[in-house]
Amino acid sequence: EEITQRQQTQEALNKVNNCFVSFGTDPATNIQLIIDTAGQILGADCMLYNCSHEGRLETQASWHEPADFSRSGPGQGHICFDVIKNQNNQLTIINDLQHTSYAQTDPNVKKYNLQFYVGCPVRVQGRTIASLCAVFISEVKLDIYHFNLLQVLGKAASIEEERKHTEEVFKNQAFKLDNALKEALKSREVLL
Repeated sequence: EEITQRQQTQEALNKVNNCFVSFGTDPATNIQLIIDTAGQILGADCMLYNCSHEGRLETQASWHEPADFSRSGPGQGHICFDVIKNQNNQLTIINDLQHTSYAQTDPNVKKYNLQFYVGCPVRVQGRTIASLCAVFISEVKLDIYHFNLLQVLGKAASIEEERKHTEEVFKNQAFKLDNALKEALKSREVLL
């Protein structure tokens, strides 16, 4: 049993390593790789990357998403929305979902008969902006090793979001600089 566990551990580490060495220049593509890797390692029934925007919950990446899954809707009452809203830096782990308040407030819990949830906050500049979550339709026993790997992958998603944010800032600054230069050239032409 110990040898099997070591082999599974090594396989999981290899998957994480392969994920990271496969990263390209597009943060969204890299986040999808993170989602795929996390789903495989955890053996999740579904893996989601959800963001909150103006009170709505939006799924930006997924692994094994059900065909009839709604990728956008009001966030209130959804587990991932609460993970983001609570601004906590810890994993959220919920067993026996059918006997929690989420069975009434999160329509996906009943619709897909979800039993177990684990969500990792994705943070940028000290605040949670997204949730990397795994859901299961049966009770599972994940150990601290699985939780640690999920946190590593969540941190990688945070880095990709930070990179995306930095790229957007640079693009905005370049756009403003370009406009300022165009205005300066127009002013110069008027003076000549």
